[in-house]
Amino acid sequence: MIFNTENLLLKNIRFIFVISLRLLFMKMVFLFSLLAVLPTLSFGQEVYKSFLEEGKVWKYRYHSPNDMVYDTFLAVKGDTLIDDISYMKIVDVESGRCDYVMREDGGKVYCRYCSYQDGSESLVYDFGLNVGDSFNTSDVKAMVVAVDTITANGHSFRALDVREENSTQPNWWVEGIGSMNYLTSSLQTPGNYYNFLECQLGEDILFSQTEFRTLRVPSVIVGGNKTVSSTVYDLQGRHISGQPYHGIYIKNLKKYAK
Repeated sequence: MIFNTENLLLKNIRFIFVISLRLLFMKMVFLFSLLAVLPTLSFGQEVYKSFLEEGKVWKYRYHSPNDMVYDTFLAVKGDTLIDDISYMKIVDVESGRCDYVMREDGGKVYCRYCSYQDGSESLVYDFGLNVGDSFNTSDVKAMVVAVDTITANGHSFRALDVREENSTQPNWWVEGIGSMNYLTSSLQTPGNYYNFLECQLGEDILFSQTEFRTLRVPSVIVGGNKTVSSTVYDLQGRHISGQPYHGIYIKNLKKYAK
């Protein structure tokens, strides 16, 4: 009787041990599967598209005041250290000349001209901005009036319409690509005769000029009493139907709170 009881006890222990091993194995499989999937999850946040990548090439078209037109190519080629700060070199493909270097940090892109002796750098883009946020330079004050997402050639990009006060013209920044103007000209300024044509990485064309046409263009009030539209947007750039009852919203390039 004692022998049978000990036998039964051993069987129960073995059974519990086997079940525990199986549960442990299943947990390990689940854990490894989760670790494999985590890098692809964004948890509602879009993955930031890097602006400066080795070998990335931008193509621009130059229209001179005397009607001369030609295309120019700029590429990220190598890096350099200036005042203990790491920059990527921006090189003219045809001449091989490097007139300026750039760096990015937390969605912000900075530019430093090689000819500047004072070591100053300027903020060219801030892709972390949202609707209603300001973007000011020494000469221009602008604000984000819309945010959109666009898919081009299999790639998804976050886009921001960053306009000067009272401007009726869209001025799109595309994350990882730049502006509609020139690489270092994030805002529409007098004397800029360049237009973006396309951006390429290796054999892959990431974004082309025609893609800008698919982005939503909100209408705004253009100074004085001339009203173009009174479209209302939330802080994520989404159109709001009717008048919002509460919260912060954007209307006519201004923030309102209820």
